[in-house]
Amino acid sequence: MSTSTKKNRRFAKALTAAGMSVAVLGSGLAFGIVPASADPVGDPANRAIVGFGSDTTQDVLNGLSQVVVNDDGIKTIGSWNATGSSTVTLASGKTIPRPNGSSAGVAALRAATTSTAYPAGGTVLAPADIQFARSSSAATFRADGTGTYTYIPFGVDAVSFAKAPTSAVPSDIALGATVGQNSDSDSNEDLTLKNIYNATDGELLEVGTSGVLVKVGRAGTGAAIVPFVPQSGSGTRTFWATTLLGSSTAVFGGAVADSYTLAGASKPVQEHDGQVTVDVTNAMVPFSIAQHIAQGKEAALEASYQIAVADRRRGAVLGTIGGVATTNTNGTLNSAFPIARPVFNVVRTADIAALSSTFVSGPDSVFAAKATPTSTTSTIEDFGFGLLPLTVGGRTYTAGQTDLRVN
Repeated sequence: MSTSTKKNRRFAKALTAAGMSVAVLGSGLAFGIVPASADPVGDPANRAIVGFGSDTTQDVLNGLSQVVVNDDGIKTIGSWNATGSSTVTLASGKTIPRPNGSSAGVAALRAATTSTAYPAGGTVLAPADIQFARSSSAATFRADGTGTYTYIPFGVDAVSFAKAPTSAVPSDIALGATVGQNSDSDSNEDLTLKNIYNATDGELLEVGTSGVLVKVGRAGTGAAIVPFVPQSGSGTRTFWATTLLGSSTAVFGGAVADSYTLAGASKPVQEHDGQVTVDVTNAMVPFSIAQHIAQGKEAALEASYQIAVADRRRGAVLGTIGGVATTNTNGTLNSAFPIARPVFNVVRTADIAALSSTFVSGPDSVFAAKATPTSTTSTIEDFGFGLLPLTVGGRTYTAGQTDLRVN
């Protein structure tokens, strides 16, 4: 048996002793091998902590998977991208549809925890199959601090809207105080983000009190603003609904779509992919600022971390909100942006002790990880995210806190 396999078995044994069941195969694959793609290298059993979920945080987790190790110097995180092959095969040999988005990742973790099927009617999972989920949206956390699942904050993101550089969509749009805001006595609502995403198909919104009206509508209607949201299950979609319309389950206005037709085929809108701004005239879509930064550093990140980072901006640029810039003068994320959010790794509460050195604290945790031994910034910052704490909606999120729980 190779030294690396012995070490991996010791790590699995430690997790099992702490109450976690982890499947580890006895292959001779060396842990120092750099993955050719962003999905876990080789058989994912060679990374003892396996997860799925958010497109927003997939790249930073891939970077962290290269630098977060356990006491034996073994890389421990195996994080599957939100997109790629339609199915993935787990270390146990089970094949499931690839979970795409925060909700899908959490659903897969829940199925593994309860030994039920993912998706409904699909393959029955076990706790050994999945240990965490990536989430770019918060949940309704229990006031008593108890719950089966714990959302562990690890970084700060912010979200703006993306558009084509030549689009009729304004480069700066006010957030809006309320949905239906109207600053003068006529019947037209103001042109704000909140009103755009609550607009009916073909609705006219007024630019301030200027009397200038802008049409908001679906693709092909000649609208000057064609609003989109990402695919169902996206944490960014949930966050956008909560921020603009007041609830994660709020229904967007009739002008808003999550797919469009091109050459006779329906195309879903994938989060943090600017393709819709290329294919649909005057399209706008929410886009993670951290993702936009990281995608613009594709070559540098691949050179530093030896992972694949896809530039999916397609030339799309980010707008500002109420005149507030998306980034600081040095190109880092502006944590004071009006629409900021924490991002999370979700684990079983019962597994926190076993996963503490990876997701909560310690010299090899996600918070301590460096790009190189001489790096002055953390991996989290390298991939465009800001550092916690962050206060949103009266709640302050801190790095590695473990009291944000749900059932």
